[in-house]
Amino acid sequence: MVELVIVVRHLLGFLMLAVCMGTIVVGFGMLLPVLDAQQELLDANLAAAVGRPLALRLSDTLLTGAMVLAVITPSWVRHRMATTLALLLLSGATLQRIVVLPRVHEAWSLVDRVTGRPLDRVLDAERWSSVHLGILTCLFMISIAMVWLASRWSSNAPGVAARATPRPA
Repeated sequence: MVELVIVVRHLLGFLMLAVCMGTIVVGFGMLLPVLDAQQELLDANLAAAVGRPLALRLSDTLLTGAMVLAVITPSWVRHRMATTLALLLLSGATLQRIVVLPRVHEAWSLVDRVTGRPLDRVLDAERWSSVHLGILTCLFMISIAMVWLASRWSSNAPGVAARATPRPA
């Protein structure tokens, strides 16, 4: 029974890491830019309006994955840095969902994307989009660090006890 709990913990942890990384790479990195690039099928303003709820759902998925990781990491990975990274991932996902993403959508809603006017609002929207992209990049790098730590320091993984115990003096 204990082995089943350990296996489920490992499975859930790596699954949530895959959800977080997949949301960032596939959702924000490929799906939304492809939707914006469909100029012949959709008007640019319509594509932005269609992509807005999709971006919010992707952000909710990222936040949910980060919450589960923050809960499961202390019992899953024996390294304290992993817990810190999980909390950092949760903080960044929360910041991205509650603060940055609504500001990005608000800034782009004030712009006519077809004509690119007014120019000052376009610059403001591009600045918020750059902040959003920077946060997503940081979250992806944190996820990569978590994968590395989890693969090396997972509880009850082969070879962990040898690395975790101090060497005799």
